[in-house]
Amino acid sequence: MDKVVIPKVTVLMPVYNAQAFLNKAMESILCQTFTNFEFLIINDGSTDNSENIIQSYSDPRISYYRNEKNEGIIGTLNKGISLAKGKYIARMDADDISLPERLMRQTSFLDDNPVYALVATQISLIDSEGHSAGEWKDDLITGSDQIKRKMPFTNCIAHPSVMIKTEIINHYKYNTKQRNNEDYDLWLRLLSDGYRIAKLSERLLLYRQTDFSITAKANKALAFDNKMLSVKYNYLKYRLFNLRINKFDLIVFFFLIQHLKIVFKRKFSSYIRDFPKIPSLLFFHYRIRKIAPSTSLFCFFPSYHTGGAEQVHADIMSVISQRIHRKEVVIFFTNYSQEQTFKNQFWKIAQCFEVVSFNRSIYRNSLIKSILKIIEKSENPILFGSNSPIFYEIIPQIKKKTKNIDLTHAFSYDQKNGVEKISLSCINVIHKRIVINPVLITEYENLFNTVGLNWSQWKDRYQVIPNKISYTWWDLSEKNYNSESLNVIFVGRNSYEKRIELIGKIASQMCDKSVKFTLVGAGLDKSVNPEFHKYLTFAGEITDKPTLASYYKKSHVVLITSSREGFPLALMEGMAHGAVALTTDVGGISYHVHHQQNGFLVPSQDDTIVVEQCIKYLNILLENPLLKIELGRQAQREVYKSFSPEVFNQAWDAVLLE
Repeated sequence: MDKVVIPKVTVLMPVYNAQAFLNKAMESILCQTFTNFEFLIINDGSTDNSENIIQSYSDPRISYYRNEKNEGIIGTLNKGISLAKGKYIARMDADDISLPERLMRQTSFLDDNPVYALVATQISLIDSEGHSAGEWKDDLITGSDQIKRKMPFTNCIAHPSVMIKTEIINHYKYNTKQRNNEDYDLWLRLLSDGYRIAKLSERLLLYRQTDFSITAKANKALAFDNKMLSVKYNYLKYRLFNLRINKFDLIVFFFLIQHLKIVFKRKFSSYIRDFPKIPSLLFFHYRIRKIAPSTSLFCFFPSYHTGGAEQVHADIMSVISQRIHRKEVVIFFTNYSQEQTFKNQFWKIAQCFEVVSFNRSIYRNSLIKSILKIIEKSENPILFGSNSPIFYEIIPQIKKKTKNIDLTHAFSYDQKNGVEKISLSCINVIHKRIVINPVLITEYENLFNTVGLNWSQWKDRYQVIPNKISYTWWDLSEKNYNSESLNVIFVGRNSYEKRIELIGKIASQMCDKSVKFTLVGAGLDKSVNPEFHKYLTFAGEITDKPTLASYYKKSHVVLITSSREGFPLALMEGMAHGAVALTTDVGGISYHVHHQQNGFLVPSQDDTIVVEQCIKYLNILLENPLLKIELGRQAQREVYKSFSPEVFNQAWDAVLLE
């Protein structure tokens, strides 16, 4: 009869919809230098591909259990504690990474120091892509006495870094009333009863902070203090009810009072700050209750000011307006609009709500609850979002069946919390994902591979719908190509990724040449060094299309210096009027701008190189008038071939309404 081998350690990992990072988490445990462990994985009713990922591993150390429905983290952890066979239990989360020496270091410590109930480790913070996200300031508290002094004020132990004696945690378990605070509550109970907690001065866990994680939200000061209040209040209530108050608990009570003062002060200042918003909030609730159950389309857009994305959103809504009545469409604008360029167009097509003032206030939860209520009241709701993070917060909370669609214009690599990254937390409830060019599909595939998602499972949800060109074919014989001068135009808004300041540098170095630079857009002069203003013409914002077209008709070159783009409408419009494209090679631009065939592409990373390369190609066009003509003609052909209004209209009609 074979001898039953009892593992020294149980690694306990609850899993809920963790497919994005699950492979790396599991492999980090299975590749530990310490091997005498069981890997207890409990799938808490996941609805994504988590179960298939877990079952793809055949390691005999894995013990797999599945909850029939989602029971939550506390119930799942308590179940795992009851099932654990090891002398010690090591916590692990399904989105973190344990370094190879972790189990070895912690096991050796507890074996050599039996006076300690548990040992944690220091951690390194990482983001959703595994890049360093800094350090946790409270992680510097490592000594046992320091931990005990710090803990009544705040939690200084990272839950998934802990290894604890099984007999102790089996006696205590996690408190089901301490939702999202179950770990901190346990540390307080252990310390109050005289147990000692240690922390190794080694970073043995990579702790992932995703965009919608509890930790990320708790980093906001008020939310963090509310969390501290909640856990301390429930902890002290439990201790008082069981008549177990001691000196440690009195210290906890002292810090509870301190946090009450902090929270009251912050909330009071927040209420004072947001008090003037109450009338508009009440009016918003009044209006939103009037929305009929027959409303079928709910849209979430950032703004209605000047911009290519805003133009596309307006074009999409114009398509929709041909099929459904205004009263059946609702649009929420979630950011501030710098201008009112498209406001009238949106208001004619849909019932529109500007919610940015509530979205960034203490009334945000009230806003979200109201939106959810009207969506769930709707008979057959369709949700459509583009560049609006609140869209991804709302769709997982909807209780009824909906059709959820989003649109990506460009990848925001230079933003820490770009919407394409935020969306990873709810991709299982996004039914159709529209991108404006095939390059974005490749970028999504790379993102999925980076975070460990199975691209083949999701790729069928992606569809390319190119933007449309609204101008009819324009006769290039009317353009003055014979002029010895070169007219360069930039059209766009004043935002950091456009790098307007580079245009000023380019113009200053071309001042001795016959080159005229015209910048069209609101406030562009603010981004250009005043000493370069004399080399530029600032035309201001132009919303009248015939007037804007007249500027394009005079231009020989349309200039883009952006660090990030999808495919800018200004580039499309300039090329439609026979302007040569001179642009940084970003986003999907190279899919339509072919170097030295209908324009010029320059590297985008270094500002100096962008300036040098733009000057180089402008000089080439000055010296070769025939090249200017040929590239302009090819640019126009490319636009009218690739951005058909008929294809755009039919595709969006099918996506949103069929």
